Amino acid sequence: MADLVSQSERLYKGLLLLSENEDPAALLGDVIEIPQEKESVTLRARGRTYFLDTGKTKNDQGYLKITETHVEGEDKKQVRNSVIVFEDQLPEFYLALSRLVVNLKKQ
Repeated sequence: MADLVSQSERLYKGLLLLSENEDPAALLGDVIEIPQEKESVTLRARGRTYFLDTGKTKNDQGYLKITETHVEGEDKKQVRNSVIVFEDQLPEFYLALSRLVVNLKKQ
């Protein structure tokens, strides 16, 4: 448990450093860099499937698309929800998500 607390504290301090930096993306380096070619990761958990895909728009703007699918109701209709985060928004998105994960683990 002490190790988890220590890791959380290190992560929180790192997130504070990121939030104080004018260009958090520069500190994140490869963590948020969008590759030139499309890339995809699939995760399955508790009856849901998550797709994390990277790509580029026609204007050459990188993005991360997160899609969640699951089966719903007696007719087993497949439901799909997606969110797109553009490359210039990734540092803020990453920071917010990281903070929420840290807080969730404290609960």
